[in-house]
Amino acid sequence: METTCTYTPQQNGVVERKHRYILEVARALRFHSGLPIEFWGECVLTAVHIINRLPSKVIGNKTPYEKLMGKKPNYEHLRVFGCLVYVLKNKKEGKFDEKGRACVFMGYPSGQKGYKVYDTEKKEIQISRDVIFCEDEFPFKAEKTIMLKQVTPPVFEETEDIMTREVKCLVEQDVEETRGESAHEENHDVELLQERNTVSGSVENEHNKESRSRRMRHPPRHLEEYEVDLPPSITRFQSDPPSGNSVVYPVSSYLSYDKFSHSHKALLAAISLHREPKNFSQEVKHECWREAMKKEIEALEKNET
Repeated sequence: METTCTYTPQQNGVVERKHRYILEVARALRFHSGLPIEFWGECVLTAVHIINRLPSKVIGNKTPYEKLMGKKPNYEHLRVFGCLVYVLKNKKEGKFDEKGRACVFMGYPSGQKGYKVYDTEKKEIQISRDVIFCEDEFPFKAEKTIMLKQVTPPVFEETEDIMTREVKCLVEQDVEETRGESAHEENHDVELLQERNTVSGSVENEHNKESRSRRMRHPPRHLEEYEVDLPPSITRFQSDPPSGNSVVYPVSSYLSYDKFSHSHKALLAAISLHREPKNFSQEVKHECWREAMKKEIEALEKNET
């Protein structure tokens, strides 16, 4: 006699396949009835009871029960597993008490003529003969449906309205405060701008008086061929000879750097100071570009490209 090694189901294929068959039937019974996992033992026993009464080709289309007992099995006692049953009470109860109590069908007891039922109130399994089956109702499935319905959160419209009104009030208050602060900041900015313009205008006038030249001022040569619609003030300066107290190109009237941030001014300065070379003769004048070309040539030689 030989035994199989541990954790080697391939050495005993017939038994393993039979175990799988029993588990598949027991799993189907549990899912169909909605029983909790703690009743897996009753599911397996009921699955074995049913399989023993099914014909098999291995034993000549006979059932295991017939092969063992020598007679055909009786199918009249089979019922739907996990359905609702009403167990009739004994005659010792009062005349106005309930005649039965609701239970769940849990299979067939071994060696007794009756049915196993589960009392949901007492939380115990009993064996009874006088039962009434309701094979289209499953108590555990109904409990799951009720629990799912209770878990669904209700919608409270009044609470949402109150929260909406509170949010609107807060938003309106924030808007009013923001408007007041923005108006105060705008007035302050206007005052500062007026002061800056006054100071800058006086400084420019003094600077122009000191550095004014008596020679005739003309536009740059690279702008002679361009036709541009200039403002009336500049057009007047081009057509009429400049007077002693006028400026030909009053750039301060059209351009101001006062509103630029410090980071923007730094960017403009960097762009104007550092220009990217456009040809080889410009690149070789700078050490950083010579180093970059050297690294590029070394990379090409290393990759043999």
